[in-house]
Amino acid sequence: MRYAVLLYADAALGAGPGNPEWDTSLPHHSAFAERLGERGLAFSGGALYAAEAATTLRRRDGDRLVTDGPFAETQEQLWGYYDVEAPDLDTMLDVCEILWETEHGSVEIRPMFPNPGN
Repeated sequence: MRYAVLLYADAALGAGPGNPEWDTSLPHHSAFAERLGERGLAFSGGALYAAEAATTLRRRDGDRLVTDGPFAETQEQLWGYYDVEAPDLDTMLDVCEILWETEHGSVEIRPMFPNPGN
């Protein structure tokens, strides 16, 4: 089963290298990648720029609406993700518990539907 691991942190925190919280989180992510590798779990992922860098696209009544920034005001921002192939949710809970965001934000683990094109 593939799982999306969505990493949320306080929207007021600076995202990106050089920001204290970001830099503090890096060893946790390295340990997470190591833990996945030790278990033979395939994964990919990435870090995201702060929510202000987002562009939101909507279509309403046939019109394309483009908005700079996130669509909604929020207390937390999505600042990274992983795509992990794992046997079950219990495995995911076990490997994700060391992520920095579990203590300083939240980690959402969501099963993904199989991609019919693959």
